[in-house]
Amino acid sequence: MLRSLFSTRHYSMDTVEGMNEIYISGPSRKDEAVNSDHVFYSRHVDGTFALVPFVSVYRCIVGMDKNLQTTTHFPLANINVNACEGDVLAFDFNREVHYISCDESKKEASDKFPVVLKLHYCIYPRVLASIGWLMNFLNVYYHVYSRALFLKSINPTSLYEQFVAWNINFQTNLFDRIET
Repeated sequence: MLRSLFSTRHYSMDTVEGMNEIYISGPSRKDEAVNSDHVFYSRHVDGTFALVPFVSVYRCIVGMDKNLQTTTHFPLANINVNACEGDVLAFDFNREVHYISCDESKKEASDKFPVVLKLHYCIYPRVLASIGWLMNFLNVYYHVYSRALFLKSINPTSLYEQFVAWNINFQTNLFDRIET
């Protein structure tokens, strides 16, 4: 899929192994008190390296089950997609604005919890290999660090955890307003 856009002759495509995962979505918590899950329902960009030129990290989402309930929206491209079994979506981890929504009316027709495979690829011009390797490393580091913050604030009980959850959501909304 990505190779049709980036030739083997001119571009390297490395697997970003520290970010690949099987992701199982839990039930919607959009209406609960502030928690880090709220960020998924608001417009956001997953990564933080949008200003680094020439290199892109693509997230590929592979649908693993019948998922009619959760829709991924790409508002700048005007695309809305359910990642059902066998479907593949790919977008720039650091640049593509997106969010999800949950349609409760499709709950009975869907599997209980949506399951997707998240695969990541770092693509860069072969002549700029050192920048590509650096971006691969930095994206893994950012992913691991931000995942730890999300897990710490997914069900905030202490004042610190509530602040972390609020901060994640505030920064996500702020970045979206600045970027778009």
